[in-house]
Amino acid sequence: MADFSSQFLDFLKAYDSSAYADVTAMAPDDPKAAEALEARKNQIFSTYKDKEALWESIPQAIRDRYPGRPVPQDIMDAAARGEIDTLRAMEYNPSLKTAEEAREKVREAQEEVKKWTDITTEAAVNVAVTAAIAGYAMETCHELARNRQMRDALHEKTGGKMSPEEKAAWLESRRRDRDAIKHDFFFHQPERALVHLLSLHSRGKIDDQTFARDIAEVAKRLETGNRQEHLLHYLKLKPIQAKLSHLKPEDLEVLRKNITPYIPESERGKIMENIENRAAARAKRIQNVNAKPAEHVRQPVHKRDYQNQNVRTL
Repeated sequence: MADFSSQFLDFLKAYDSSAYADVTAMAPDDPKAAEALEARKNQIFSTYKDKEALWESIPQAIRDRYPGRPVPQDIMDAAARGEIDTLRAMEYNPSLKTAEEAREKVREAQEEVKKWTDITTEAAVNVAVTAAIAGYAMETCHELARNRQMRDALHEKTGGKMSPEEKAAWLESRRRDRDAIKHDFFFHQPERALVHLLSLHSRGKIDDQTFARDIAEVAKRLETGNRQEHLLHYLKLKPIQAKLSHLKPEDLEVLRKNITPYIPESERGKIMENIENRAAARAKRIQNVNAKPAEHVRQPVHKRDYQNQNVRTL
């Protein structure tokens, strides 16, 4: 019996509506008809399983741009060739409409990284290129690559058995990573900084005054840097909507009143609805988990009976 996941059903909706109708049809009462339908489902699964797996390997953010429609063939071809960086570039940058545009973006990042004479290891180069196509400024990519290269060299030298001083140096490089990313968020990717600030405030990690000041400052950079399209793309990502669904009601209101006005009005309601639906579903799950079962009424136990229950049988 073929097992169709929800992702597989979404694929069939886009690529073969008649197959989707057959797969989701109710089993008929007649045994022969039911057997024929089951055979049809197995045939559909066999026909499409490889193509569906390829489609599913494409980042969700890209597939979400083509709801109910096939993904363009050039993107499917890139997935078939295992062009991970090409797909990442398209995932993070919605302005890249074709695989070739994304390949050019990757080539530009690779050429820039080649100029750095201090970055020599493949792992460090990959870190820099991946960060670049994800939208980080090149100086941030350089810092992340340097830190990765240093950690790899330290690990190779010690075999993982570091002295306290070496461990401190390793941790310091991680701190530099965090500082570089935070700086990049605030000065180059304000859409990420806004979500980060909302999360911090909702978790009590930043006071009200600092939060209000930083939100206003980052929102201004969003406008002056023409990052509105990036904000829209970022807020439509399912992992980001899941993160925002954890916000307290007052921070959700900040999102609604102070941040969503930067995206097209036609998109605001849907995005907020998705976030609030996720929040409601999570609250319901928590409520169900925390619900106390009916208390068991303990029957009085006579002392003699209790003693007899604990007598070891020889």
